[in-house]
Amino acid sequence: MAGAEICETPKFKRKQKVVAVADLPGVPVGTVGKIYYEAGLRWFRYHVAFENGVELANVDGNDLVTVNEWKQRALDERRAQLEAEREARAGQLVVGSGPRAH
Repeated sequence: MAGAEICETPKFKRKQKVVAVADLPGVPVGTVGKIYYEAGLRWFRYHVAFENGVELANVDGNDLVTVNEWKQRALDERRAQLEAEREARAGQLVVGSGPRAH
């Protein structure tokens, strides 16, 4: 629980699909799973059955996001990557746009 954020309400519900956003034992980042049990009063932990066949108990909610949140993160990362590439190309055009010597 070191560094875990105390939450008064659970983030996820039973049977909800989630995605691991941290490497967990036997579960790489991006692995989809399903909540099958939640426990806790102030620090919520989840028992998750992941699609790769691994089942983990006591997974901190900060190590999971909903499938929609995972998709949105991927979209945001792709947009940021495209913007960085666009800015790099624009910088190259500015540098290369000076008068040419013949």
